[in-house]
Amino acid sequence: MNYMLDLTPENRILHQQADSLRKDFTDLYEQWNYMLTYEESALNALYLNEIGGQQFEAHRLTTELAHLKHKIQLAQAYFNRNVQPDWATIDQQLAHQLAVYQRKLKEEAARLAEAKQYLRSGFLNEAEGFQLKQAYRQLVRALHPDLNPDQTEADRELFLKVQAAYQLCDLPALNGLLLMLGKDTPSTAITTSDLTAEVRMLSEKVVALQKKIDQLGAKFPFMYREKLSDETWVAAEKEKLNQQITDLEKEITEKTNYLELLKTWTPESLH
Repeated sequence: MNYMLDLTPENRILHQQADSLRKDFTDLYEQWNYMLTYEESALNALYLNEIGGQQFEAHRLTTELAHLKHKIQLAQAYFNRNVQPDWATIDQQLAHQLAVYQRKLKEEAARLAEAKQYLRSGFLNEAEGFQLKQAYRQLVRALHPDLNPDQTEADRELFLKVQAAYQLCDLPALNGLLLMLGKDTPSTAITTSDLTAEVRMLSEKVVALQKKIDQLGAKFPFMYREKLSDETWVAAEKEKLNQQITDLEKEITEKTNYLELLKTWTPESLH
């Protein structure tokens, strides 16, 4: 929308403030959308690829240990009654729990495989990525509902197409949508009070969007953004997980040996 405005010194300052805030909102919105559309998947894949293998193994062993402990607990109930444990019944009681454990492990294994495939897949090169962001910023500024509250239904539909093209990294489609913005729009008179209200509204939206970005950045996987590029941190995390795996393996061996010993027990051995 083109505005007709009496550019008094006050209005000129307000107009500059509105333009600056529109740019800030556009940049922040592009950042927020990039985080959700691309960076979240990339960081999650990188996290899983770097230390996910050790986490999966630790989780698998933790699951195995929990199964052993539960089996010992069920057997102990028989011992407390001075009755020979019915191992077949115990195994049946644990069958559902074991199936749930195995399904979760299978899901985790699939996530690891997907992460490795994601990191092997192709991405836009640096130049294409820059062009994609630039085109997207221009389209957001021209079509985002928060920046254009009086937009037409056609513009709202066009913005949905922009979102879809951006998510698909479809640079030609975004460039084509940019060409569609070359149409002339009627001029509308705007008063100083209107411009003041717009500056206030834009300021509030910029602050709210920055807050959303900050909150998102504090969550997984964004909280590991810098750490994942720190080889020392990654190595330390792997070392901690490897130690956890060693401890779990040791306890599993102990519990397995204890369980085998329990299987030799008979009620008569108490007399």
